[in-house]
Amino acid sequence: MNKQNNDLVLAASLASIATSVCLYASGRKEIGIFVGLWAPTFLSLGSFLNGAGSAASDAAAATADPTEVAAPIATPAPALYVTS
Repeated sequence: MNKQNNDLVLAASLASIATSVCLYASGRKEIGIFVGLWAPTFLSLGSFLNGAGSAASDAAAATADPTEVAAPIATPAPALYVTS
């Protein structure tokens, strides 16, 4: 995501907070809280578009040995209980 989009996401988040405060102060508390919840949504969307969530998976993939085979997971046999 480029600088212009980062600025847009930040501006949308700040506008949401400012609008929320104004609505809350004017007595429209429920809608003010609702609009205030948009700010983290905008920031999360911006983070997702930047690819911040894929950095950890990229690092893990870069360090994984492609020749290494994972051992199968052993599952215990089910126990049979007989009651009389």
